[in-house]
Amino acid sequence: MADADSSTAFPDEQDNELIRLGEAYMALLRETHGPNWGLHTATNEQIYDVCTLEDRIAEVPARTNASLAVRLFALWSIECERDEALFAGPPDDAPITRRLAWGVLKDAERLAARG
Repeated sequence: MADADSSTAFPDEQDNELIRLGEAYMALLRETHGPNWGLHTATNEQIYDVCTLEDRIAEVPARTNASLAVRLFALWSIECERDEALFAGPPDDAPITRRLAWGVLKDAERLAARG
């Protein structure tokens, strides 16, 4: 994604949109993941919905730490292929890229919580 802004929404509206997208994305991922990690237990419609949400999250630029955390979680979800690390983070022996990605996500969440 380049610097181009594909949305015509005002900045606050874009941030609110990303927050709503993130909430829907998280709910859908929690719904499709249970004891058997991965989307193999999801219906075709759920997989389509996940992909649609990811596409939109990729299009809307972040304006705050909270919306940045939404985009980073989507990236994390795709990077970890929705395995057991999805909500728990990578194990200590995971590759540096996974540990760094998780750390940056947690940084963004922490900064967002500060306001």
